[in-house]
Amino acid sequence: MITMPVSEILDRYSILSLKMERLPEEKKKQIESQHKTYGKEYEELTFTFPFLISLFEELLEANGAIWDLEADIRQGNITDFEEIGKRAVRIRDINHKRIEVKNKIAEALDQDSKDIKFDHRSAEQ
Repeated sequence: MITMPVSEILDRYSILSLKMERLPEEKKKQIESQHKTYGKEYEELTFTFPFLISLFEELLEANGAIWDLEADIRQGNITDFEEIGKRAVRIRDINHKRIEVKNKIAEALDQDSKDIKFDHRSAEQ
């Protein structure tokens, strides 16, 4: 059993799931064990709390959108500073939604593990 907040387990599992879907085979081998461990946790959690499935899907969507926005920058396909700035703002906004989902999970399970950002737009909410 992994000992961390459920919101963090689901967030990490969503990221690992994206990696398993999008990375080349040789890279997937490096994370297969972690993905399997978090997958078992996910299965147990969603069996006990089925409402987590839709919240997980929201995390998966947010993390996928962030990945997509960052991918061209990471690969050097976008070098225009104006476009990089626009993507950074979109990433920030999507991350804000991601944090909201993580906090919904914490609240629904009555866990004292809300994600709070300081000097960050999400701290204003």
